Amino acid sequence: MQKAIDLIPTIPYGYLAKSFLIEEPSEAYSLTNTAYDATKKSLLQNTFSSSALLSRILNTRVDLNNEYSFDNNQLALDLKELRELSSAEGWFSVSEGKQYRDELGSKVCFSNKEQLNIELKDCELENIAQDPDQLSGVDSINPIWFDKNLSDFIAAHNIIASGYRQIADGYLEIENKEKVSLNFYLKATEIIKEGISFDSSDVHTRFSYAILMNIYGENLAEHPAASKDEKEIFKALGQYYFIKERNAMGGQCERYKGTFFSGGLVGGEDGRYYMADYFCNRPKVYEPEDGSTYTFNYHTWEFVKAS
Repeated sequence: MQKAIDLIPTIPYGYLAKSFLIEEPSEAYSLTNTAYDATKKSLLQNTFSSSALLSRILNTRVDLNNEYSFDNNQLALDLKELRELSSAEGWFSVSEGKQYRDELGSKVCFSNKEQLNIELKDCELENIAQDPDQLSGVDSINPIWFDKNLSDFIAAHNIIASGYRQIADGYLEIENKEKVSLNFYLKATEIIKEGISFDSSDVHTRFSYAILMNIYGENLAEHPAASKDEKEIFKALGQYYFIKERNAMGGQCERYKGTFFSGGLVGGEDGRYYMADYFCNRPKVYEPEDGSTYTFNYHTWEFVKAS
């Protein structure tokens, strides 16, 4: 096996995939054991990819063990290793997110507030406004600047927060570590709010609000280390950020309506392509199939025959 793994490092994925196809539970369980052993011996060992694969294998083995009770001792060991892996992956996300945030921090342009009164040399700005007359071109008279750097900068805070949230999940499964878990959930909310503070217009904050809504409403509102009063506060904050997320979505609709960012072509189950609206919930519009060439008008939300 070792020689095969050295030649083909992805062999563990094959054993795991095969376990999903086998109908006999004991054979599937045996394949997860092989996949686990192969991953441990793999060239991927001690990498983040290996950690993610091990988590998938262990989750599969735990599910089979829970349902068919193949080995209760192994089940306990697998659950322990899963907690440890979850914590390791969480810290990895925190580390990577912080590095990414620091790289972006000196390049944030705040184009949503300053528009053209900015220094362009370190910025990733794109005019996304569609010219209402020349539909294939951008509107240079009334530009709408998308600041990818600022968007990524806020997203980096969310990556850090997801790491802290994963660490909190792990501590929640360990006896007498509930308070530690609670503190890591709260730390995640603080990081997200820090990211939100860089965008007073709420152009890039919709997903940050959605994450806050879930942490407060799901993780904290029922947390065993929270007091009754704290749970009520967390529940209210979950509802508050639900409203904030809805409002931010409306703000994105107003900002991106009439831009190349407002929608995109999607293939339907029937094989036909249609334009899907990303922000304003406008109905899907199918591309005509009459042999002519069409372009899309994001202002009127319709396909227009090219002249």
